[in-house]
Amino acid sequence: MSRIRCGAANIPNADLGRELAAARPAGPSIPLGGELWRNARAFLLAGVAIFAGVLLVDFAVAKYQELQVRAHGAQLAQLAEMALASLQGEVQSVSDLGDGRYELAVSLSNVGGEQPIYVMSPDMRAYVQVGKLWQEVPLTPTDDGAGSVLKIDGKHIYRYVFEARIRNFAQLLPNYMHVRFSDTMLVSAGRTPTDDMFERKDNYYVYLKPFDVADELVGSR
Repeated sequence: MSRIRCGAANIPNADLGRELAAARPAGPSIPLGGELWRNARAFLLAGVAIFAGVLLVDFAVAKYQELQVRAHGAQLAQLAEMALASLQGEVQSVSDLGDGRYELAVSLSNVGGEQPIYVMSPDMRAYVQVGKLWQEVPLTPTDDGAGSVLKIDGKHIYRYVFEARIRNFAQLLPNYMHVRFSDTMLVSAGRTPTDDMFERKDNYYVYLKPFDVADELVGSR
């Protein structure tokens, strides 16, 4: 009976290495030396350019906003000067209507020249001093257009009716009430209301004889 011998083929080492290398899959090529440095430098330069562009845009926006704020501030300062210096307000008269009711007339005058001044939504309130405090009393405007926009190019008179029946009022002047009228209004250089408006506040103080104090009593003091 014949025998069959099986064994590994006798392959030289050099040939075996070549066969193993050929069987291995080829990996991605890795740039070496100068090529890697050139890629990194290009990436760095692109990042620097983007960062510089962002800084330039931010600077331009900030500069524009600064100029806008300065222009708006100058416009508001001019409006404030007009509202405070060119618009003059004063109590024209306080008339006794009887039974503790009075009529208040307040005038607004444009004394600044030819430039018109527009007044919007004047809010007048009346107070009587009680001790060291101010007690508000009812007050209503008698003009139909009191809440509208009014052009002041000369003199305009606002009229109000208020009630003052306070028993324990402070007598800084014997037998007289110490009354404060507080007026808040919006002032503009144009008829159409915009964001460019100045809020002006005025306080007027008068001594007012109560309705139930006789003239003879006041005259005797």
